[in-house]
Amino acid sequence: MNAFIDQPKRIPLILKLGILISERITGKTMLPARILAWYPKAAIGSGMMEALVAHEDGQMTQRMLKLVRMTASHATACPFCIDMNSHEYLQHGITDEEAESLRGDFERVNTFF
Repeated sequence: MNAFIDQPKRIPLILKLGILISERITGKTMLPARILAWYPKAAIGSGMMEALVAHEDGQMTQRMLKLVRMTASHATACPFCIDMNSHEYLQHGITDEEAESLRGDFERVNTFF
């Protein structure tokens, strides 16, 4: 892997299972999760937060969740995050115009208002 920080040589079993499941679902190497394994408490906390926001409360639509993830990815300028979180955005009802506007020009897209 090409990262500034290598993943730990030993990843706790619970994290390893979570990473493997995520990688199987996305078809991508979950490098941020592997690096976060240096601090297991933070990794588990991040995973729990994601699970609660994405799956538990039922208040957020999949479209809205995808828009939030894409916006956060662009705001942090994380190429891996942008790629992962923008994957299949059309299947969530997000248009090309909306996706492009998330780079910082979302005020011009009237479907957000």
